Amino acid sequence: MKIKFKDLDNEVEISENYRVNSEKLNIQIKGIDDSAAQRNVELLKRLWNLYLTDETAWAVVQAISTIALGEDFELEGIAKGSEEFERLKTAFDRAWMNFYDVVRDTLIFGNSFSKIIRNRAGEFYNIVPLFPLDVTKKLKPNGDIVYVYENKNLTQDDIFEVEFFHRPDSLYGIPLLGASKRAIERKRLIEENTAIAIARHMPRFHVVCHKDEMTGRYPSEEERRRIGQEFKDLAGDHEFVTTDLIEIDVIDSKSTVPQLEDYMMWAMNSILVGSGTPPEIIGAITKSGSFATAKSRANVWLTFTIKYYQKALQKAINTQILKDTKAKIKILPPASLVLPYSK
Repeated sequence: MKIKFKDLDNEVEISENYRVNSEKLNIQIKGIDDSAAQRNVELLKRLWNLYLTDETAWAVVQAISTIALGEDFELEGIAKGSEEFERLKTAFDRAWMNFYDVVRDTLIFGNSFSKIIRNRAGEFYNIVPLFPLDVTKKLKPNGDIVYVYENKNLTQDDIFEVEFFHRPDSLYGIPLLGASKRAIERKRLIEENTAIAIARHMPRFHVVCHKDEMTGRYPSEEERRRIGQEFKDLAGDHEFVTTDLIEIDVIDSKSTVPQLEDYMMWAMNSILVGSGTPPEIIGAITKSGSFATAKSRANVWLTFTIKYYQKALQKAINTQILKDTKAKIKILPPASLVLPYSK
């Protein structure tokens, strides 16, 4: 029996001006499910590029990645000061910066994959994050996962995997940036077109040469050129030297792009809604709302959204890296959040 789902490749028309991509996946109930193992690699490459080149995408991912790692971590389940405690504390101190890459990659690609490094005694020593698109997952008939990296099959004992948002019809998770992709691209389109409009219609200077009262004549064309050279600090395209018989209206960027701020704020809010991030977290300015409102939004985000990411990361560490020990890791929540305009 096969169950059919829809994904993001074949276009299905919803309305005249709006389309979504859809791909039919055949899900086998038993055996290896090759179709569900597929990823939309082109989409993930696009999300990676948006993160690298768009300031809002970058800010959202960096904010979650840094705050989710909390103030610090604690080890529980083993005696503090014992040899095992000190060894694991040193190992996680060594690896902790790599966990930033883990959270970042999971947000962008839906999954992160890291090679678990152990010492000669088989004890945890460090992790090495791998570029997610270089790792492929395969499902064996017995339900085990095999990770293919550089043409080598690695087991779940070799790879540390994190997934924040599970997708039941796939071996891969849901990328956080996926829901905001169209909003990010709309914002970039507005920015690019605005830059072109402003460049085309920069404020231009009109220099008027009046008639000489003694001679009754206007400066010649050659004289007007000489006068124009005196404005050498201005760009040539932005200056005019004419007689007073010619009138030129100055075109400014405000009239060229009316309500630009509203358009940009609409696009920004769409991105933040898609990522579940308050504007204050990334330093975005809102037209309305008091400091109390901003603080309330930020506290809700810390209490629920960030706590979810922390719990998901904790569970992955405890069930994979620390599965053969009594030790458990606890990520400490951020002690406080200082907003950009707080006193």
